Amino acid sequence: MAAERPFLRDRLKEMKNSLSTSLGALDVVLLGGMGELNQEQRRFLEVAKQNLEKVFIEVEKIKKSLETKPGRARAGSSGLPDQAASGGPTKL
Repeated sequence: MAAERPFLRDRLKEMKNSLSTSLGALDVVLLGGMGELNQEQRRFLEVAKQNLEKVFIEVEKIKKSLETKPGRARAGSSGLPDQAASGGPTKL
């Protein structure tokens, strides 16, 4: 497994970069940067953002588990608000 760690860390970094870019784009749209949104459009994008935040948290958990020494658990924060960490995917 030790040989796989650099590969996994690189993949996780790429996933985090893609998630961060997507979350940033959603923020721009939700803040009106691409024009006004109706209520249905806003709700749809808010659900997408919440689900991407949950995926980001899971990626962070995996990354932290790779950074821990085998046999030792490590607690830590995901870097996102706690409400994003609760439960499974948000549904429309």
